[in-house]
Amino acid sequence: MFQVTVGARSHGLAYVEVYCRPSGAIRHKDKDLGLYRLRLKANQYEIISLESVVRGVLIVPDTDNPEEYLVVDTVDTDMFLRMKDLEF
Repeated sequence: MFQVTVGARSHGLAYVEVYCRPSGAIRHKDKDLGLYRLRLKANQYEIISLESVVRGVLIVPDTDNPEEYLVVDTVDTDMFLRMKDLEF
């Protein structure tokens, strides 16, 4: 996150890396355990206004698969409900 001042007005901005679902079939253990797996898209990022951020999500690296991350849906009390609405 950073701030840019243009004239007398300051704008809060954030550097956001783009993630996607890994290609291929969903692993049976992920489906059984309700895990959501992500992969960082190479060289894909966006600069967004902090005013446009509605919610963030905590992700952690998968130690068995170094290029993949798991969504932690237990930190926020209703995150697991929102994750069920996504098509994974």
